[in-house]
Amino acid sequence: QMPPGLRIVPKGTGGTKVVYEDDKPSTTWRAAFLKFGHGYHMAVAKWIDGAIHWDSMYEHDVKAGTWKGGDLAAFKDAWIQEFLAKSKHRPRPEADGLLRMTLATADEKTEPDGSVVLVTHPEFGGNVFRFRKVGEHWFIVGIDQ
Repeated sequence: QMPPGLRIVPKGTGGTKVVYEDDKPSTTWRAAFLKFGHGYHMAVAKWIDGAIHWDSMYEHDVKAGTWKGGDLAAFKDAWIQEFLAKSKHRPRPEADGLLRMTLATADEKTEPDGSVVLVTHPEFGGNVFRFRKVGEHWFIVGIDQ
């Protein structure tokens, strides 16, 4: 237990505030991550679907050898069903807390082409999320587990 008034992170140094809405297109990579995270943790298929650029994710998985090719619609459905099956159906405040901790402990790298790679801490999945701006919006374009 901490004494009153003691903070682990000094006020004003906690990072960038992300302004977004899960039902709208993501204007930052963090917004895409949070949309996906809410979809996953709260089991909302439309948010998972809206956070991922499926053509790019398909290409990434075929190149990585984790998907053997075939129908894009089957690929998309398989991923969404997998995420929904693994969801703990958390309430929003719990999902928000987990996502904040995930971002706070992750390693972030901006690539020369402007894409972003986020490596989450093993306590929060240990996944590698790849983000890219497609048109005016940001999407997840690959997830390595």
